[in-house]
Amino acid sequence: MLKVNIQILKISNEELVFEIDEGHTICNLLCKRLLENPMVKFAGYNIKHPLTPTSIITIQTKDINPINALEETISKIYSELNEIKSVLYEVSRSENEKTN
Repeated sequence: MLKVNIQILKISNEELVFEIDEGHTICNLLCKRLLENPMVKFAGYNIKHPLTPTSIITIQTKDINPINALEETISKIYSELNEIKSVLYEVSRSENEKTN
């Protein structure tokens, strides 16, 4: 399992700012998916330097704790990735049966 280093820089009932040792791939996915939640007012990230994969993610919410919004988003992404994995497994298995 992937281990990610996170450092919380600011936290309140409506805002979470944290540093994460990841680049565009994870940060872009998280922010885009966070913005699908109508309770999220803002989700964005800033990469400190292009040669280091350390980013600062900011989440601002209304009527929901930003950590809860982040947890919900991560759970949805995880579920979708598991669905994709299952489909790929079935396709692969089906193709293997055809060739044997």
